Amino acid sequence: MHEAAAEKNRRHAELQDDRRRVEAYGAEHLDVFAGVTSVLAGETSRLVAGFTRDLDSHSARLRELVSHADRLDVIEVPASQPQLEQVRSAIFEELGFGPDKPLRRLSGPGGGAFRVHVDLAAYAEEGARRLVERYGDAVEVRVGVLGYPVDLGEGRPAPLASQEPPLDDTVDIHGVRPLVVRSGYELDSELLITNHGPSSLVIENWGKEIGRVLDPATGEVVGGFSGGHPAPLVRFTASPGESVTVPLIVGTASYRRSLGYAVPPGEWAVEVVLDLGTNRRRRAPLLPLHVTP
Repeated sequence: MHEAAAEKNRRHAELQDDRRRVEAYGAEHLDVFAGVTSVLAGETSRLVAGFTRDLDSHSARLRELVSHADRLDVIEVPASQPQLEQVRSAIFEELGFGPDKPLRRLSGPGGGAFRVHVDLAAYAEEGARRLVERYGDAVEVRVGVLGYPVDLGEGRPAPLASQEPPLDDTVDIHGVRPLVVRSGYELDSELLITNHGPSSLVIENWGKEIGRVLDPATGEVVGGFSGGHPAPLVRFTASPGESVTVPLIVGTASYRRSLGYAVPPGEWAVEVVLDLGTNRRRRAPLLPLHVTP
């Protein structure tokens, strides 16, 4: 196994000089060059270079420059790297980042990305439509967790509710206030967790518990939070007989194409799984969630 991994790494490293040659060539043709990336084809790495036109001439010249011409693909792409940079800047200027703005992630070009990747909030279907109409194939857009306008799959798999053991009866958990959220949006709330046990209760997370949205009739996970979160670990502690308030976030990005981009209005449930440290994860009782239009 180690020998196979070493061979794979060696074959990947072989292409690094070729990649630099392709990049240098592309720098001389910025009006049509979109970048170069490495892809894994079976056990072998290949280089893929993108150009907006004149593929035959660019391919012929590059094959004269590289050492592994049999592992080079030249493909047609919708926009050059400078054009993609302009698209990215325009999207950022229009949408920006912020709690009241729909933009969740914006990446590319660079690193071999031949499109600008845009992630929008689950409510921003209209914004996605405008971006695709304006920039066409130069952008790849997701609304919540589903691709726009066409997602060939069902988005994320929709698993059943967590199979972790339930919290025992020494821990009581409920929402500080009723959980009510607008479809497509996110809810910031709080959990009140009371420790009735004989020893301290320690809950670990990244500063907030993330609730998943379930269909209470089937137990299927239908949606949740689609944004990123910081990495630092936070510990919340409740001594015996005490309570601790823990922040909770619930997203309504749909995991199922049949529901649309956002969990629709109605009565749902929120699943929270607490990390109690030392590989102890416990499933809290489901909390009612009301999603409004």
